[in-house]
Amino acid sequence: MPSLFKRANDMRKLCGAGFTVAEAHALLSDFYAGKDTLRIPPHLVKVAERFINDLPLDGSTKIEKQRRSLPSKLKEMKKLYSYGFSATGARDFVSQIRDEKNDTLNLSLNDVPNDTKFSKELIGLLNQELHISRLNIEKGLLPKELFLLDFMKNLNATFVSSLTLKDIPAFQYESVNLQNVKELKIIEGSKPYASLPEYTFLKTADYISKLSLAPERLYKEDLTVLKNGLPPRLKDFSLYVGKARSVQTAEIVEALPEGLDSLTLDNLKFKNSDDVLKLHKPVRSLKSLAFHNCRFEEPDMQARLITRLLKDTPVEHLTVSGKETGLTDAQVNTMLEAFEQPSSMIVKLDFPDIELSDATKERINKLEETRQKMTGKVSYNHSDTKPEKSNEETAASRSPEEERKFTLFKEASANGDINKIYDELAKENKTLETSDYQLTDGNGNRLIDALAYSKQLNKVFAPQHWKNAKDMQTVYDLLPDIHKAQLDGKDGRPNFKVLKNQVMANAVRRNVTVNKSFER
Repeated sequence: MPSLFKRANDMRKLCGAGFTVAEAHALLSDFYAGKDTLRIPPHLVKVAERFINDLPLDGSTKIEKQRRSLPSKLKEMKKLYSYGFSATGARDFVSQIRDEKNDTLNLSLNDVPNDTKFSKELIGLLNQELHISRLNIEKGLLPKELFLLDFMKNLNATFVSSLTLKDIPAFQYESVNLQNVKELKIIEGSKPYASLPEYTFLKTADYISKLSLAPERLYKEDLTVLKNGLPPRLKDFSLYVGKARSVQTAEIVEALPEGLDSLTLDNLKFKNSDDVLKLHKPVRSLKSLAFHNCRFEEPDMQARLITRLLKDTPVEHLTVSGKETGLTDAQVNTMLEAFEQPSSMIVKLDFPDIELSDATKERINKLEETRQKMTGKVSYNHSDTKPEKSNEETAASRSPEEERKFTLFKEASANGDINKIYDELAKENKTLETSDYQLTDGNGNRLIDALAYSKQLNKVFAPQHWKNAKDMQTVYDLLPDIHKAQLDGKDGRPNFKVLKNQVMANAVRRNVTVNKSFER
């Protein structure tokens, strides 16, 4: 039996982790008695595992989760009912909070009492329930200011990382502590005034990386928040607009923040070319762009503008969803013509609500599969380098030229390493020819395209792989501008001009060496 000091220290550790005195005493009694199994209430298992790691458990000791009995659940429901919860609200609350497979708690302010006592109890409960990482709070008939202000002030004491606030006026959580929250969604009902400027905390919330704003009405005064009042480290932004009051779509998209990875626009009407083209600043950094329930009123023109907008941008995933987009199979094919070019980074396309022909679906699948192979999400196989997709041919039936082409494209993909090719050629004092970079696979993609999508251009343009600067420039000129960014000299990337100068310097040194040898 350990010393009194050791037992007190273990008790303090477990109680600090969320155990009651009785629960901690029962656990430690079993442990000190050398029992093979330690039974722990289910809502404390994850907490216990964090703190029990310091106890000297031997390999035969197991931690077993106790089942929460029906009487204990009824007791919890009865307690919530005494706070003012409805019978249904209490049942739903207990079901959500005690289900370890559930990560979301939905809380209506209609149910909670307007006092700080319940706020502190709920904070303590969420501190124990590590599985609850998402919290949705919905406005009730009464504001419940005492509860909400105290609860929001102490939210950082929980494991909630995703928070949704529905119809909660900004002044009710002006002292909000969101330092653990990474995702925030604010949904507003109809208001006769601009409300986004009230969310002053957003501008300094550098912990939020994903934000969704859904005002039922958007006013001109709200645009300043979109442009200058959003979290500084925001990477994923969604904007839903119920109705735009005296604000044009072009003004809204022009006010959108730059530097995002993902942008979702919901319920906007694109009436003319400016509405699309004003997106040119935010898309320069995007990896994903989505139009949900947006209406394109000049679909032929706007489909072409979308492709023009995305040319030479890093956008890999485009989604257009909704029953009334205005786009048809014909416009999707217009976009595909552009997305199939090497100047497009598109890897994934989603048009879930547009009626597409089988031929168009096949065309999309072919594009996605090809790009996924280039970017390493799927591996190359021998049939990919032949126009006729024959998977049954054997190695013996392939010509040396066909085998060489397959090897080149395999190592040019992100799952490969083109340096293996260069190393083998170097043994014979050879390198790839300019014509090799223009070899095409079964889908018409050039080797240089595969190397660009797999982000291996730093290897391709290493000076030791080039005998002269002219050939190097010829291959570089094959690249669309979006891929040339891999060689722009920024953020630690190599600079093509510097590399080319090295090739020219190497050529001069070789000529000098040859001339001296000849003179001898």
